[in-house]
Amino acid sequence: MLAMRIFAFLTIAFSCWNVSAGDAATPTPAIAYHRYDTPADPEGQMYHQFLPPVPKGSFYDTRQKASANINDTPENETIVSILEDGGMGSAFDGNWVRAYLLITTTEAGLPKKKELFKLFDVKDHNSDVPLKSIKVQPPPFIFSEYPRDAHKPHALPFRLIDLTGNGILDIWVEAGHAVVVISFQNGEFKDIFNSYSYTAHQNPECVDMDNDGSYEIKVPHRVYLDGFFRESHPIWMSFYEWDGTTYVLNNAKFYTQDHDISFQLLSAYTHHLRLQYNHQQALEAEDPLRIHRSNPILIQKVDASRYFEVYDFFVGLVHYYRGELPRALDYLLRVITEVKSEDYRKAALSVLREMWNESADPRSFEIDYYRPRLVERYGDIPEVYTFMAGEKKLMSGGFRFPADEDEFLMFCEAKYVLWPNETVLAELEKVRQAKTEGIPFHLIDWN
Repeated sequence: MLAMRIFAFLTIAFSCWNVSAGDAATPTPAIAYHRYDTPADPEGQMYHQFLPPVPKGSFYDTRQKASANINDTPENETIVSILEDGGMGSAFDGNWVRAYLLITTTEAGLPKKKELFKLFDVKDHNSDVPLKSIKVQPPPFIFSEYPRDAHKPHALPFRLIDLTGNGILDIWVEAGHAVVVISFQNGEFKDIFNSYSYTAHQNPECVDMDNDGSYEIKVPHRVYLDGFFRESHPIWMSFYEWDGTTYVLNNAKFYTQDHDISFQLLSAYTHHLRLQYNHQQALEAEDPLRIHRSNPILIQKVDASRYFEVYDFFVGLVHYYRGELPRALDYLLRVITEVKSEDYRKAALSVLREMWNESADPRSFEIDYYRPRLVERYGDIPEVYTFMAGEKKLMSGGFRFPADEDEFLMFCEAKYVLWPNETVLAELEKVRQAKTEGIPFHLIDWN
């Protein structure tokens, strides 16, 4: 049954070519697609001459080609996708270890290489053949390593579409949840976008949201929350737009007041608290049936602090993109000073620094936004000003050791007065220990 579904999906994908770009992605007579059904196809093997030799037991499998004009010359180019199979099982088992995209022209009836890209590489090996290797990147603020060979399709479908609106077709290559876009820009073919998507239910998509002639790219990611079924995890969308040179992240344009990521997270947050409440009520009532329904195993396994750090970070990020700086500060400061995950702390700090540095007047940002939030929460106490002095130094390049060691110690002590938790205390104790033992602060092992 699964094999039939995969075959049906691939058949639809190759016949329609309108996965996510609407009518603009539908083939026109200027584009001719061809799919190779067997690795032994002589015409498909003709393109293997441009690739590096394969290890013993492996072989190349040409999957698809398209003919169209994708640059500024009058003749058509041929675009070919080729997989290097690992040599285990059938060619259609998805056992490939790397993928190539070849761009050729035809001279005297024979193909001539114009460009060769190595797109996805599960196992690196040395090659004397010059090619452009593209390492697909995860979206920002994704803190888990995504396996490069996860969700590999059996084929390597691509389609041609004018994403940038310059009248020249671009190449959208999609392998599982990874996308690479190759475009002819400034006289050469180059990678203008690549990213993973982190959800099994949605793939990256391109759509002209503002009808300006160029496509935006949306990359979905499920915000994983401990203790919840994946289906209930909120979707975080990374939104990219064409800036004339490459695709850049512009979530400030996407996360408007109407976007529902905050409400999704709040709903999950409420559900988590309800689980805890129901379990506590069941224990107090000593009702075995109610205890079973409240799922005590789930409650016991959940690390609530990990859940809250996810919620605080992404809600703070939404407020930042919406320009609601005081609300963003409330959430991000809590992440920076309270959560256990170093990834989330560093990410929240980087966002805070962007808020500071992008402000037209950093001093105004400090006086009008940052310091008032601290004074409102903790009172007009000396530690607020000591902490703010240290923050200003961090935002403008950081502390310089050994000259600033005393000032850094005061900063850490003030930070602990404001946020007396285990995370901040652990940092403070390391600084105090280094000061006592005469260890230079730049040699402190923060891990």
